[in-house]
Formats: sequence, structure tokens, C-alpha cells
Amino acid sequence: ITEGVTVLFLADSDDTVGGDESYDAELLVNGTLTVLGTAESPVTFTSSERNPTVGQWGGIKIDGDNNVANASFQHATIEYSGYGIHGYKLISNESLTIANSTIRNNGRGIRNSGGYSGSTVSITNSLIVDNYGYGISGSDDYDHWTIAGNTITGNGESGIYLSGQRSSATVSDNVISDNVISDNGSPGVKIEYVHDDFVFSGNTVSNNSGYGLAYQNGYSPSESYATDSITVTDNTIIGNGNDGIYIYDQGNADAVITGNTITDGGDDGIYVVNTSTNV
Repeated sequence: ITEGVTVLFLADSDDTVGGDESYDAELLVNGTLTVLGTAESPVTFTSSERNPTVGQWGGIKIDGDNNVANASFQHATIEYSGYGIHGYKLISNESLTIANSTIRNNGRGIRNSGGYSGSTVSITNSLIVDNYGYGISGSDDYDHWTIAGNTITGNGESGIYLSGQRSSATVSDNVISDNVISDNGSPGVKIEYVHDDFVFSGNTVSNNSGYGLAYQNGYSPSESYATDSITVTDNTIIGNGNDGIYIYDQGNADAVITGNTITDGGDDGIYVVNTSTNV
């Protein structure tokens, strides 16, 4: 799909009664999708309504279940869908790449789940704002994540939430702010169970209702999903509702926490639980 194209989804309608959202139109990708907009002429995926609201169409699903599936979005806008972009069961030779794009006013922003085979997820230099749920989320995907240079703000739940297990995660040079869900402690960033290396550097995390950064891995050193290394450096973490940095790790990684500015939080600046190694 090339620059300047607008893809309209008929609002609140699905004549096939299929897909993940049985009553909403969706784009289901069982192969390769390449979206090549430009800064001046992005590609837009949106509702057919003149005055659209969130959830009027389903979303874009990149389905790697029994398919070879890859997707690349350059200078794209995805808005007013139910689930935004969803990578599903991608495997080692597959990827989801989102760059210089805007993901706004959806039920969820970007999600990746399943797979178990180490695909690549890259989200860079994008604007992920005002989604009702998580800005970026992943669950039990076992993939390699890079999240860099984004602005992730005003989402209803955590800006970034990677639950379950993954191979590696590098989160750098993002602005993550003002993500709030009422009456819950929703962190700006929450990441669980990275197998190889976890790097969190150069980010600004501010005014979120829970932790600034929460990282958790309960696997012991003898277990295969213990984290190899934890590096948290040169971040600015301000005004979050709970600890600025919370790390719970029972593996054998020495956590390196240096060069961070942590102020005006609701609890401890840095809270680390690890019975096996040094900080």
C-alpha cells in the first residue's frame, strides 16, 4: 500500500461475521503486508464514519498461525479500531516492523502474542497515543523486541506492558507519560520474563499512576528462562505513583542501574529484590 492511500473500514459492520471481531470489519494478513507512506502523505487506516469513535472497526491482524506472515508499516496512521495492530504467533523468520507511524484512538495500540519461536518485533520513532488500553503490549511471544524513539502517552493502561516470556527486550529513548487507568496501579512500563538481555535506557517516564518501570522474572539461575543481563541506565523517571524503578529478579543477572534521575514518585526511588546476585 503506497503513500497517500486511505483505507476505509465500514463502521460497525462485518458481513462475514468472522475474524477476531465478528461484527466489525478487519484486515487479516495471512502473508506479507508492506505499507509505505511518507511523512507528507501517510497511509491511513480508519473508520468510514465522518465523525468516528473508538472501536468502529476491528483492527489489523498479522496471523502467523500456519502462515508465513510479515508486516512493515512506514508512515502509517491506524485509528478508531478495536485492537489496533496485532501480531499473532509469528515465528523465527517472521517480523512485525512499525516505524514513523501514528497509532491513536484505538481500543489497544500495538500487540504481539504467541509464537514461541523468536520472531522480531520493532517499534521505532512512532506516536502511540490516546488508546483506551495498553499502548504497546505483548504476551508469551518469546520474541526479540526493540522499542525505541517513540512517544507513548495518554493511553488508558500501561504505556508498555510485556507479560509472559520473551527472548530479549531493548527499550530506549522513548517518552512514556501520562498513562492512567482509574483506581489501579498501572505502571508506565511493565516487563516480565526476558530470557536473554533486558536493556532500558535513555527513556523519560513520567506521571504514570503506578511504577515508572517494573521488571519481574521469578525464574532461578538453573531454569532456562532466567534473565542473562539487566541494564537500566540514563533514564529520567518523574512523578509516578509508585516506585520509580522496581526490579524483582531471582536469576543470576547482576542488575546495572546507573545514571538515572528519579524524583517525585509516590514510593521508593529504586526497589530491587534479588536473593542471588549483586546490584
